[in-house]
Formats: sequence, structure tokens, C-alpha cells
Amino acid sequence: MSKIRILVVEDDPLHMEKLEMAIEQLDYHMISVADNAEEAMRVIRATKPDLILVDINLNGETDGITLVEKLKDVKLMPVIFTTSYADKETIDRAKVTNPYAYLIKPLELKSLQAAIELAIYNFSNDKVQQSPADDMDFAWEDDVLFKDSFFIKVADRIEKVKYDEVLWIELAEEKYINIVTNDKKLRMRCSLRQLKDKISSNVLVRVNRTHIANAAKIDSINEGKQTIIVGGTEIPLGRTYKQQLLNKLNLLN
Repeated sequence: MSKIRILVVEDDPLHMEKLEMAIEQLDYHMISVADNAEEAMRVIRATKPDLILVDINLNGETDGITLVEKLKDVKLMPVIFTTSYADKETIDRAKVTNPYAYLIKPLELKSLQAAIELAIYNFSNDKVQQSPADDMDFAWEDDVLFKDSFFIKVADRIEKVKYDEVLWIELAEEKYINIVTNDKKLRMRCSLRQLKDKISSNVLVRVNRTHIANAAKIDSINEGKQTIIVGGTEIPLGRTYKQQLLNKLNLLN
């Protein structure tokens, strides 16, 4: 299961160091830092972060608000402003960019965590996704949040799960399912049908009434026993789901 990947755009070395410590303490992944808008754009292009923490006062001619305005013309992503400015004029400028939060320094650890978790959750559940014009030669072929992964709520955290880490998903009990990865079993309140309707991966295939399997992780299929082997575990293969699964596989006769 992947950690939330965060880019920090901050010109004050002291605040940058504090943010780095906070992100590490909260068990997120700070992928990079930038102290000006131009460098931030280059880093965003190279790293495709899940979320950006942006100071308003930056080195160079472009401030954090203008950076976010330019970014929204290129690619939608969750942005949180972290700043010392609490005046109405600055807040009015910032709010038209629709940030997911506006945090006043000094930052409190729990407030930062809550803002990050809510930003990721709200962004990943936003059903109205636009396709901004690529006037800066800055297109992404893969959307980090929607094409290679999905987010689930685990206790008080929202975690990203990559499709290629999932082995299978099973019905655990009424209204609950288990998502089984290479090294974890995550439980969430959801039905198999609801989850399948929400996720966008073609490799996750229903194999029986209680299981969805990652077709790319199947080691073998026993047609006699009507089972599949995934990660060393035998899972029943329902007759009504068999052909749908075979259609997904590169079966050479």
C-alpha cells in the first residue's frame, strides 16, 4: 500500500524543515521540495504528486496563489495553502483558486493531518473531473489518483492502494470486505458490487459470489476443480464468472 506523496512548495528553510518532520511523523511521503513557482512546476511534471502544500510567499516573481492558478489551467490536483498571511485580501485572492484547505502558520500536527486526509478524500471522490487544456505541454497520460490506484478509509487515515498491489478482494461479513495485498489485509465497510462500481481497473475481475481477483496476479487455473491460484491461495472459480475471466487472459491454445 502506497503512502500519500506530497510536494512542499516553501521558501522558508525553517518552515520547510518543520513540514518535512511533520510529514514524516504523520507517515506520509514527502517526494520533493521547491522554493519557487518555476521549480515547483518542474517537480510536479517529474513526480506527479498526490497533493501539494504551497506557501503563498515564494522566491521569485510568482507567488503561491498565482502558481496554483496556473496549475489549475493545466492539471487538477488537491492543493493546501500553508501561510502566515491571515488578512482578508490574501484570503480572498486564495479562495478563488478553490484550495482544499488554508492553514495559518505555525501549523498544528493534527490540523495538518486532518487537512491532508480530507483533501485527498474529497478530491478522489469528486465526480466532476475536468480536462484542462494542455497549453504548457504538461499532459499526464496516467492520473495517479484514478487510473492506477484508489483510496480507502482505514481507521482515522485515508490510504492509497495501487491496483497492482491487490491480490484479491473478498466478502468478509455483512457490509464489510477485505482487500488483500501482498503484505496486508485491509477491511472496509462496502459491498463487492459497490466497490466494483467505484473502481476503474480492468484487471480486477469477479470470480465468484464472494471474491474479486486481480487477473494479473493469477498463477494458474484448475478447470477440473474450478479454482484459481492467486499468491499461493486457492480461490473458487464460479462457473458463471469463468468465461468473463478467460476473456481477460491471454490464453494460448
